[in-house]
Amino acid sequence: MADSAFTSALGIITGRMTFIKIDPTYTELVTSGNIDIIREEQLKKDLVIYFKGLEKVEQIINKNNQHFTDDHFLKTVLTLSEIQVTFNHKIGTYFIDKIKKQGTIDLNEDRLKELTRMQLKKPENELLMINLINFRHFLALAHIDFMNDQKEKTLGLIKQIAKR
Repeated sequence: MADSAFTSALGIITGRMTFIKIDPTYTELVTSGNIDIIREEQLKKDLVIYFKGLEKVEQIINKNNQHFTDDHFLKTVLTLSEIQVTFNHKIGTYFIDKIKKQGTIDLNEDRLKELTRMQLKKPENELLMINLINFRHFLALAHIDFMNDQKEKTLGLIKQIAKR
């Protein structure tokens, strides 16, 4: 179970994306009372519902990330297994290159793999790891579904505004 593909996959699923809504124009309209410049009541209602939905998605994703991924998943996985951290962007590559130059431990070291194997040979640890991975996967799929739903709502709202 504890080979390079496994520890690399663990490195990938320990990462997460944070969702931050950016809505300065909407916030300004609401806080200043200028939302009433939108005369069509249905559009005004749809905008309020849309931005409340964005806020809800932001809270759900960020709470899941903090409470499960950061506080539970990552901490537990780090006690049971080696993880290989990989980056697919320039900043990550820069840091990996810098770390390699400083002579840190190679994440593919055989001793680390053996420690992971020993941990996961214990049935309770194996079950815990399987459940952690399955629940992390479920959360990732739920987050993707939330974002796809919001994308559809965004496109619908854009079409509604474009008709005016």
